[in-house]
Amino acid sequence: MAALREEKDKLSNKDYVCMAMDEACAALCAPIRRVPDVILLEIARHSMDDHPSPARDEAPINLIHVSPTWRNVVVNSPGLWTTLYLKVKTVDTAYLIKQTQIVETWFRRAAPLPINLFLYVDCRIVRKNNASYNFGQFLKAIAQWTPRLRRLGIGGQHWTNLMANFVDIEWDLNDLRELDILGQQAKDEDVLQDDMHTLASLQERLILFRNAKRLVSVVASQEVTFFLESFAFIPWSQVLHVSMVEDLPFGSRLNGLFMKCRNLRTAFFSWPNPNIVDIGHHSTKLEKLELHY
Repeated sequence: MAALREEKDKLSNKDYVCMAMDEACAALCAPIRRVPDVILLEIARHSMDDHPSPARDEAPINLIHVSPTWRNVVVNSPGLWTTLYLKVKTVDTAYLIKQTQIVETWFRRAAPLPINLFLYVDCRIVRKNNASYNFGQFLKAIAQWTPRLRRLGIGGQHWTNLMANFVDIEWDLNDLRELDILGQQAKDEDVLQDDMHTLASLQERLILFRNAKRLVSVVASQEVTFFLESFAFIPWSQVLHVSMVEDLPFGSRLNGLFMKCRNLRTAFFSWPNPNIVDIGHHSTKLEKLELHY
């Protein structure tokens, strides 16, 4: 009651009311409210993070909460929504439903532009408690957006375990141009060998890239060149550009990669030790080769 009386006293004060009205008018006439939408859009573009995510404190999500004007500009600017970095922290049903809704909202706003999806799974997916089933349903639910994918990143701390859950998953990747393998670099050689053996055993059922006829670029931040047979599900014969950052303690074999990538044009490789690399014979079509140690 005391607060109500205080507010009543303020409203009965003519000077206070006039001051409040002046402040409201000043806010309505603020220069930012007269900035053209095209300028707001340019500000939004410069505010975008390098890895756009659904985080509420990062653009574009934080911008839609500034004001109705900002929301209208941002939501109706497809170019701000073409790239999504989605980090999956758990695979329980409610959480994955929310992630599905995020993907749908994000890429619907990007229509009709091509899109880029970077999917990073931060947990091991086990078969108990329907975890594997839930994740499979999530992958099927977001499949509706895959025909517009130009760039796809798949990553996680347990990359082989993650790929095992892509078994028999069919996406329309006819327009895919670049694949990013966002894995985990080798720390334990024995564990890595076991993981790659498991991955090799899944080749026949990893059909994700079977129709990715336009895939020409592969970027990897995990061990690939030493275990090419485990990555046979990638259509290497059509790849023109590769970039590999590896950390193998027991060597890398480029000759096998060059044999598979007959049309390779550019290649970038990074290793910690120049003495363990066997460059072998590269394609005569190769225009640029960079080796970093």
